[in-house]
Amino acid sequence: MGKKPWGAGRGSGKGATSGKGAGAVGGYAAGKAPAAPGAGPARLETVFGREDGENLLALKADAGRACARAAPAFEAGEHGHLLPYPCVREGVDRPVIAIPLRPAWTEEMGVESLNAQEASYFSSWVSDIYRTHAISELNYFEHNLEVWRQIWRSAFERADIVIIVLDARIPLFHFSQAVFDHVRKTLLKDVVIVLNKADIVPPASIQLWLEFFARHCPGVPLVPFCVPKSGSGRVEQLPCVVELFEALKSCSVLRGAGGARVSAAPFFEHPREEHPAAAPERTPEEFITVVLQGDPNMGKSSIINAVFGRKLVSSSATPGHTKHFQTLFLSRGVCFCDSPGVVCPKLAVPKALQVVFGSYRIAQVREPFHIVRFIAEHCHPPLASILKLAAFRDKDAPKNEPWSPESLCEAYARKKGYFRRGGRTDPRRAAMRLLNDALNGFGDLALCFAPPGVDAAAVAAAAAAAPPRPSWMARRDGSDDEGDHVDRASSGGEGPEESDAASSEAEQKAPVQKARNAFAALDSSDSESEASSGG
Repeated sequence: MGKKPWGAGRGSGKGATSGKGAGAVGGYAAGKAPAAPGAGPARLETVFGREDGENLLALKADAGRACARAAPAFEAGEHGHLLPYPCVREGVDRPVIAIPLRPAWTEEMGVESLNAQEASYFSSWVSDIYRTHAISELNYFEHNLEVWRQIWRSAFERADIVIIVLDARIPLFHFSQAVFDHVRKTLLKDVVIVLNKADIVPPASIQLWLEFFARHCPGVPLVPFCVPKSGSGRVEQLPCVVELFEALKSCSVLRGAGGARVSAAPFFEHPREEHPAAAPERTPEEFITVVLQGDPNMGKSSIINAVFGRKLVSSSATPGHTKHFQTLFLSRGVCFCDSPGVVCPKLAVPKALQVVFGSYRIAQVREPFHIVRFIAEHCHPPLASILKLAAFRDKDAPKNEPWSPESLCEAYARKKGYFRRGGRTDPRRAAMRLLNDALNGFGDLALCFAPPGVDAAAVAAAAAAAPPRPSWMARRDGSDDEGDHVDRASSGGEGPEESDAASSEAEQKAPVQKARNAFAALDSSDSESEASSGG
């Protein structure tokens, strides 16, 4: 597909991601001028590029091709397997694409001129990316200026310390070298890296990724983290929360006109606030701001809820759930800021990975079978064995015929009773169920990857040396009832707009309560993966 000029569409969010209208490129109508910034709440929806129509047809035609197993998995002890890293490395195998930075501004500038300057700059930034790189080489990255404005004003301007939250299953995939370098080298702010969802991965994986980031980000505190579905008033005393606080206390922050570095530890000595959402009068020098930054669906909001020991910010398994940055005072000396998830531009990223790990909404996937192929070619044991599909295969299929994404989903639809009018199976619905279970990391559908360059011997050594998984970090297991851990938005009759609207309305009506039973929910196979993978 040839490159075309970029322009903002008539809207954003769910409507814009569908890319309706002739000549739509990257989810936008080509040649249209950018819409006025801040044109209502919908402007803060995540906006990605739209898949090329010809490519979609090719993917659909490919659904019947047999799955070919990828590289063999590495044995990681009794806790599972690790897969070879599936991507090229940003900054090593491919160049790092610069992120958009807020243009220089002065307090004398009016709102209209400031907005116009930012819109013009952002439009040029996106256009330059598409001029420089082939669309097929680019990942799904954030096209919405309003989302980037939230990042400029939170992670880059307000922050004293930035917590970069990564999915422990494949942390480097979510790590933005451009963001890290800007925060550390340009803004001179300290960073803490959190490997969230550590309960999903084998202990050997955590050990290997900690060693990897210790080499490539020297001096940066690294914290494995596990957020329960529900917590209690004692959640803040869990070891991972305590370790996170120790990491933050070890940081330093810039203070005063001269930019002197002072320890962050004294700011954590104040007692906790009774009402964290309230912001009492205080000067900027009296407190520090800790900002959580990362891709959508990393669990940033849920980490904040765990830190405070109660639900204060809404979280969801739907990527991009947090729309505005939110500030909460833990104490008089510490303010936490939850920022929207943002996907930075990268090269040679398998788009299937973006769906499997939550940076692209499953409900907006137009052709799910190529993603089922990725799961089937990488999961261990084979997908047909995990789902116990042998008895549900088409009786007319040749004996010992290799499984294809289409036949896998046909058999799974028969098993689960997914039928359309006329008695035909509904393989698309079955595929969407599989994508959700892979996203939530249930059972053997949790795809966990080793760092780049790691081989079977290194994984075996890490498995032998890694400490056992602590009892409070019991691994979630959804293998007892495959395919039922899914929300309505991706499995059935609701479209993304209706399901998200219903979810938002329900959240507004539901009271925010203190959660119970800190980690009992980790062993549950319930479909509500709200706090374990939200943000």
